[in-house]
Amino acid sequence: MNDLKKNNKNFFNENGFDIIRGKLTENVAQIKKDVIEYLNYFGKKHGITDGNDTNYDDLVKKIMVPGTKLRTFIYDSTPFIESIQKLNHHPYLREYLKSVGYRNPVCVDMSNIRFDIAKENEKKFLRGIHQDVRSIRSKKTVTIWVPITKVDKDHGTVVMYPKTHQYGLIKHIYNPNLLIEEKDLPENYDLLEKKKYVVEAEPGDIVVFDCFALHRSETAKIDKVRSVIQITYTDISEVDVEDGFFFLNSNYDAFAKKDKSLKSTLS
Repeated sequence: MNDLKKNNKNFFNENGFDIIRGKLTENVAQIKKDVIEYLNYFGKKHGITDGNDTNYDDLVKKIMVPGTKLRTFIYDSTPFIESIQKLNHHPYLREYLKSVGYRNPVCVDMSNIRFDIAKENEKKFLRGIHQDVRSIRSKKTVTIWVPITKVDKDHGTVVMYPKTHQYGLIKHIYNPNLLIEEKDLPENYDLLEKKKYVVEAEPGDIVVFDCFALHRSETAKIDKVRSVIQITYTDISEVDVEDGFFFLNSNYDAFAKKDKSLKSTLS
């Protein structure tokens, strides 16, 4: 599947995802520079670094220690960095989505950035096969996925399952993250794996995928940090207050909180 030709207007609608090469290279270079400066500032403030680290991998590993308030703060606050916020409404994203049939695409969530570290105790943060349930606002909602480090089968990436966006909303569980159990998959797991598409992308490429498309994390094989920015767009003209999609995020969260075991399901 990795030999498929990309960047034609029909590819996204047929397969539920697309990759646009090199459109945000300059933006991402600035973001990486700003993130390094941001991590250095708080690393020095908390006595973790001397404030002069230039190695992105080493700096992230020092700062993003699981279970610490600093890690939570960094995850929650880095989206406020101006160069990251600028991606929320980058004109090309709207232009692309219009080209694939979104009449009025709008950004419906602040972008966020992931720091995935290739350590055994970090694997729990990776995701099995799932849909981007929390992002869905209408039947036409996408995740914009912009790598700021190289992503592939060695560095860690996302695996897409072509044409699975056509199945609609599928039952999920928490185990420990949101995922679809094998028994609830719309196709046989082995058959899905045979037609999977392992995304390979460089910093500044754009991966666009339908929030209903099945996908999963691919664990890194080398000791490098994988960082990507994620943004959610929906076609606001497709919002239907009766189908429940616009309220899915709040309804799902409320339902999950009722089940303290985090074994709740989405029906």
